[in-house]
Amino acid sequence: MKRIFIEVEIPDHVRQFAAEYIGVLRKIECGSRVGWAQPAKMHLTLRFLGEIDDALIAKVNESVITAANVRSSFRLTLAGTGIFPNKNRPKVLWLGIDDRTNDLLRLRNDLDESLERIGFEREKRGFRPHLTIARLRETKGTTRLVETHVKTEFEPIKFGVSEIAVMVSRLERAGSVYTKLFSSKLS
Repeated sequence: MKRIFIEVEIPDHVRQFAAEYIGVLRKIECGSRVGWAQPAKMHLTLRFLGEIDDALIAKVNESVITAANVRSSFRLTLAGTGIFPNKNRPKVLWLGIDDRTNDLLRLRNDLDESLERIGFEREKRGFRPHLTIARLRETKGTTRLVETHVKTEFEPIKFGVSEIAVMVSRLERAGSVYTKLFSSKLS
C-alpha cells in the first residue's frame, strides 16, 4: 500500500516567493504552534487518492497519461491569500492560484473522469487550487498572523504547467516525504 496524490509541480521562482513570504509571516509573534510549509515540498494537488494497493498504481499512471493527453500546457497565476475553513476558525493559510481560463479545472475534471473508470469515486468537494503555506495547530493567539496574511497583497506571479505527476507521500517523524513515481507531459 502506498499513500498517493497527483500534483502539478511548482516552479522554483514561485517556491522562492513563497519562502520569502513565509519568512515575513514567521516574524509575527502569535504564541501558538504553527506548522510552516517547506517551500521545497510545495505542490499543487490535483487529487489525493490516499492509501492504495501497489497493484493499482499502474492503472493510476495510465489514468494520468489519459488526462494529460487531452490537454495542452497552460499558464496559471499565483495571486491572493486566504484561509481554510474560515476566518473564525483558521486552520490553513494559503496562497491562491488564479485559473481564469479554467485550464486547471478542465485538467482536474479529465483526471477525475479517467480515475473514475478504474474505480475511484469523483471528488465531491469543490476544487479550490492553492498552495498551503501554514497549518495552525490552535487558533488562540493567531489573530494578528491571520489578519496580516489575509490583508497582504502582492504582484501576481505567472508560471507554466506542462506536466502532472503521481507522488508517494510517506509520513515520518520529521514530516511528510514526497517521492515522484511517475509523470506525464501535457500534449
